[in-house]
Parts: sequence; structure tokens; C-alpha cells
Amino acid sequence: MTVLVDEARWRWRGRLWAHLVSDGSLEELHAFAEGIGLRRVAFHGDHYDVDVEHRERAVAAGAQTVGSRELVRRLRRAGLRLSPAGRPAPWSAAHAGAWPLPAAVRTAIAPDLDAVLAALAAVDRPLAEAVVLQRTGEQAVLVRLAGPIDLLAPTGVRVTRDGADTVLELHTDHSPAAVGVA
Repeated sequence: MTVLVDEARWRWRGRLWAHLVSDGSLEELHAFAEGIGLRRVAFHGDHYDVDVEHRERAVAAGAQTVGSRELVRRLRRAGLRLSPAGRPAPWSAAHAGAWPLPAAVRTAIAPDLDAVLAALAAVDRPLAEAVVLQRTGEQAVLVRLAGPIDLLAPTGVRVTRDGADTVLELHTDHSPAAVGVA
């Protein structure tokens, strides 16, 4: 099994992007992605979109660089390639703003929020923002904390860095109730 990354040549939001895949398993891909600081919300069903910085981290961590066509060939050969119709829908923001989340948002995601709340209870740091993202079959709660924080995250919560800030991410694989708060 190998993690592969192609060249960063796709422009989006003023940056160049590449694709990170595994030719063996999605479990291997998710573990590798987490190890280089990628958020699960960057996963598109069969690949992660990675900016130039994360591409460099991937290569340094052992990802094999290949051309785009070779990447797709190996993904297909592994049986992991999804058609465009089979990929998850884009994320939509159900809530973006300050913490704590409004009651309607907490009610809609309450079964999975306990892990984030437990992580936040141990932090004495201002919260910059909270975002709840949803798409069919998935939801994610992202909480940005001002500055770097060393935090032992509870099971299911990823801790990543975004510039000088720390981001907690809780990702669940189920369809949440419609939040209806923006």
C-alpha cells in the first residue's frame, strides 16, 4: 500500500492544490492525512485536496509523487476511485460564529458534541470561532482557538494547527437533523 500525491497545479482561492490518495485503503489514507495535519473535511470520498504546504508535508512523510494520470490509474486499480456522481456533496455551513453554539445548533448535533465540549473544558483560551458543516451523511464541528495549544484530544476529536491557531475538529458519519441556523 502506498500513499500518492500528484503535482499541485489546480488553482482555487488563489492557491495551488494537489490530490492525496492511497492505492490500498481509505483507512491508510485517513491515518496518513491526520498525521500531516489535514482536516477530515478536506476528504472528497476518494481523495484529499491538499495545498502546496500540505503536499510538501506529505512528500516529507513518505508519500510517493506521481503524475495525475498515474494517480487516477492506481486509484482505479485499487477499486477506490469514485465517479463524480459518487463523490460526497460539497460542505455547507449550518452555523458559523461565536461559541457557544446557539441552542438550535446544539440540539441538532448534541449526540456528538460531548467530545468537543470535553476538550474545550480543559482549555483556558479565547475561542475565535465555531463552524458546523454538513453534507449528506456527514457533519463536522470545527472550533478555532486563538494561539497554539497542547491538548490531549478525546477520542474522535482531531487537533490541527492553522497558522498560529489551534483547530478542534469533530467529524461524524451520519446525517444530522437540519439545523436551519446560519
